[in-house]
Amino acid sequence: MRGQLRIALNNGVTPEEIVEAFIQLEAYAGAARAFESYQIAAEVFAEKATAD
Repeated sequence: MRGQLRIALNNGVTPEEIVEAFIQLEAYAGAARAFESYQIAAEVFAEKATAD
């Protein structure tokens, strides 16, 4: 998942759009899975922020 998030960010997807996707994911996969995904995304966002 980390790799896919990095690819998305490098191709112009915003962190806000990714978070919105996880909000939609919650309805289908459950809150626990969505929260876990968001935590991973937050780490990737932080990595990108320090790299830029």
